[in-house]
Amino acid sequence: GAYYDWKKRNPDFDGILSRIDGEMSYDDGDNCDMDTSANDSSSALYGEDSGNDTNVDDSLNEPNEPYCDSIHFQQEKRFNFDDTRSVSDDECKVLTSLTKVQFEDLVWQISKSGIRNSSNRSIRTTVAVLLCKLRFGMSNTLLTVLFQLPGKRTVSRCIESARTALINEFVPKNLGFAHIGRNDIIHQHTSTLAQYLLCENEPNTAIVVIDKIPNNEFQRKSFNLHKKRSLLKPMLIVSTTGYIIACIGPFLSNYSNNDASIMQNILHRNTDGIRNWLNEDDVIVVDRGFRDCVNAMEDLGLNVVFPPFLNGRKQFTTTAANQSRFVTKVRWVVEAANGRIKQFKFLANTVANSSLPHLEQYLSIVCSIINRYRPPIKTSSIQDTVIADQMISLRNQKKNFEAVSSIAI
Repeated sequence: GAYYDWKKRNPDFDGILSRIDGEMSYDDGDNCDMDTSANDSSSALYGEDSGNDTNVDDSLNEPNEPYCDSIHFQQEKRFNFDDTRSVSDDECKVLTSLTKVQFEDLVWQISKSGIRNSSNRSIRTTVAVLLCKLRFGMSNTLLTVLFQLPGKRTVSRCIESARTALINEFVPKNLGFAHIGRNDIIHQHTSTLAQYLLCENEPNTAIVVIDKIPNNEFQRKSFNLHKKRSLLKPMLIVSTTGYIIACIGPFLSNYSNNDASIMQNILHRNTDGIRNWLNEDDVIVVDRGFRDCVNAMEDLGLNVVFPPFLNGRKQFTTTAANQSRFVTKVRWVVEAANGRIKQFKFLANTVANSSLPHLEQYLSIVCSIINRYRPPIKTSSIQDTVIADQMISLRNQKKNFEAVSSIAI
């Protein structure tokens, strides 16, 4: 069925799912016994009032005694995130994209959000269900089997509770222009190579790279004539080390919502306080798709850097080719950041219409997790200064050569 079809499409998941395959027939027998001999317990556990999350205990470490004696918790779970010994570090990494230590930190981060243990799941299970959903894009039916939850409605409530807690407590501390200062980006998240190449090692200039993330298929107004499919485009703003400063959107990707118009809208509305965060003479690195909004950014006093155009020529001049190389040497980090986000298959694949109202929140959660738990994409080293000096020296030599050649002619 759907479970085995999904397993074939995800061969890297075989090692963990083998634990499930070995227990399927045994679990079927247990379910039959449960129906015939434990009607009272099952009705108490899955009755009309069981759909609500009942406040049982604030403990994060293990399930509470009142519902540990129920049939649901008497069964040995395949992946019990309440027992740190039952899930290995590798399994936790595959399922949630986090190590066990990182997972514990994430649970602690949201412990004051108001989320509580309930009769059907603990706080740890709730967080694990959402992370697994984002990591593999699995259906709620598969998550029900994987975590041995009563049904899809319980999974939906788990996802909703975890999403709300992360948005309220975790995301504001790890994403957005308000969570990090401009000086912090300059001194902690700006590569030496970018400083030398784009702003002549000016110590008080912020350099940010802006690009969209072309994914998340949708319908109607989101149809993209260039990609020939329905897309939503979030706008990603990162530092030159790959740190995600902000993720704005997503936006529709029809003909009236190209990169330039989206960026103009962001600047005009001062979305997320972007104009308050940027200063005059800060450097904005973009691709050619933003050419129509260059004037709008320059009117704000920003220095816009983007690859040149051929403009009818067969090849670039030496100066234009060098400019393109300088931009590529800095701009690649935003593509690497996009790749990190698309490792969460929920965002890389088609998104169900029922999930669209919360798509921005899911994207913010993923970006926040990347910021907090992933290392920088680009780290500075002594070689960066040497490489930058060599590139600048070669550029100046070729400029002199062109000047001498023009005089000779």
